[in-house]
Amino acid sequence: EVHAVVALQGGAFAMVGSNSSDAKQGSDVWLLVVDATGKQLNSKLINKGEYDQGHCAAALADGGLLLGGVVSNNGNPDLWVGRADADGNVLWQDLVTGNQSETAWGVAAWADGSFAVAGESSSSNSGALGGVDGWLLRYDSFGNRIWNKKFGSNGNEWFKAVAALPDRGLWVGGQLWQNGGLDGWALRLGPWGHSSCSSAGACKNLDFAACDDGQPCTADPCDAAAGCEHPPLPDASVCGDGAQCGAGQCVGG
Repeated sequence: EVHAVVALQGGAFAMVGSNSSDAKQGSDVWLLVVDATGKQLNSKLINKGEYDQGHCAAALADGGLLLGGVVSNNGNPDLWVGRADADGNVLWQDLVTGNQSETAWGVAAWADGSFAVAGESSSSNSGALGGVDGWLLRYDSFGNRIWNKKFGSNGNEWFKAVAALPDRGLWVGGQLWQNGGLDGWALRLGPWGHSSCSSAGACKNLDFAACDDGQPCTADPCDAAAGCEHPPLPDASVCGDGAQCGAGQCVGG
């Protein structure tokens, strides 16, 4: 089955979904590329767990793709995001786990290749608000996770789609359960995931570039109370072509 379609350069289209016919196990993420007439150009299966599904995709300026979905092992669904080149070869993957369930439903990229993933989480060990939460994750252009935030209340909320804005803010949309029924839900967020001026605090008058310290091995989020922060990325994080972070420095390349 196909869950998302995205236009590529030259009039081609990429489709992402799941395939159980040719899967190594229950199902694999399926990436299918066709030309403008519908002729198949490429078909790739991506296996990460027992039951894998691709839910979303975004095209990148270099012809590559970002993919998002879910990987399930032993009945425990985890959020999955991957980067593929123009030929559909997976360059890297990130699996985000918890003690219950996580899923990606939307992905959106900026021109520099950094991106955001929107989905849901019901895990209680990572800042849960109660029930199912809308979940937003922010990555740099190398696929390093920069920050993540949960949105909602003690009820159930889900993010299903996300759009990247020129100011590095985001629109996210989904649904929430309240008063015995499901309602549509949309949020306009700033560059660091704050949903209002009051929640942004010290960040409300800072644009995205204001927190960039120019160091490739630090994340540069903005905390409402503390302002710009620069926590180090984990060792072995990618910081350039052939380069990795080590002891806070970008080495190699």
